[in-house]
Amino acid sequence: MPSWRHHKDGGHGVATSTASREVGAQIDVEVTAPTTLEFQVAVAHQPGLEVRESLAITFNGNPLQPLEIIGPHDTRIHSVDVGEGAVSLSYSATVSGEAQPAPVREIDLVTYLRPSRYAESDKFFGFAATEFGRYADSATVLERVSSWVGTRLDYVPGSSDPIDGAAGRVPADATAWAYRDARWAMIADGNNSGRELFDLRKDPGERTNIARDHLPLLDQIYKRVLRSARLTRLPYFGRE
Repeated sequence: MPSWRHHKDGGHGVATSTASREVGAQIDVEVTAPTTLEFQVAVAHQPGLEVRESLAITFNGNPLQPLEIIGPHDTRIHSVDVGEGAVSLSYSATVSGEAQPAPVREIDLVTYLRPSRYAESDKFFGFAATEFGRYADSATVLERVSSWVGTRLDYVPGSSDPIDGAAGRVPADATAWAYRDARWAMIADGNNSGRELFDLRKDPGERTNIARDHLPLLDQIYKRVLRSARLTRLPYFGRE
């Protein structure tokens, strides 16, 4: 977690103090079949940090007692088993102090430097260098990446499946959205134009665009994504 420091000069040197940070999350989920939900929103309990927090999870308005699962570096996951209905999570925390850096182990180098299938860092070198290479300090890079994601991307339920990676969902110019299921892959912009369609059974490499031969299917997919996202049109993520 990043920290922000205030410097005070009292005439006899400089004293450094770490400011408190307030974080929170509100998540509302409509569950259509019995399942297990796992939320990873709580602050990790690290040496050097003082955390005052509140977590509440409800199912159809009734409070739930989640199972807390402790992960690497004391990260925390809160798990609940629910049926069909409405799940709501509210979390808030005030964090004071500065966490002590954990010692780097050999297994950490293997684990955290390995390219992820979900965020393929080895495929984003050129993109990252172009967008963020001019920023020298890590705090500015974090701020710029967060701003880029917040202003150019949107979460659209149903537009990808659990094994899709970031490289396939975020093209270099970030002007398109994508949909994928077991049979079809579709790409278009927020105006549902510039459309591409691929038959994954016959063309798993997505090399032959067959959009012109399946216009009714394109409209069906577009409407399916709109219904899932509860939108009248998909946002356009292009540059200004």
